[in-house]
Amino acid sequence: MTPTGSASAGSALSGPVQPVTVPPFAVIPGAQVSRALQGRENQITELVEAAYRLHSDGDSVNPPSYFLRFPDRPSARIIALPPRSAGRGGGMGWRGSSVSRRTWRAASRGAPPG
Repeated sequence: MTPTGSASAGSALSGPVQPVTVPPFAVIPGAQVSRALQGRENQITELVEAAYRLHSDGDSVNPPSYFLRFPDRPSARIIALPPRSAGRGGGMGWRGSSVSRRTWRAASRGAPPG
């Protein structure tokens, strides 16, 4: 984490400025994800099944996703996914998407994209 700001600067109203800590951020490319998951298909399937069972049992909260859209690129968006699991905490997942409607419709029908 990288501290920013200055502890010596300040104002008469707020007092000294405290250092701000910026959490680390990383973009993980799809190829890296594929390598990390390769050979673990059964483990991943079991994990996804367990998550669906938790949700079915009412042990999770999955509110609506939030979408950040770009006026100059209508097919591009960033999706915020804020799930929580009972007894396991919660978090925020972010996913970038740049899928055209035509590609999405074809994929949802089982047709190859294109």
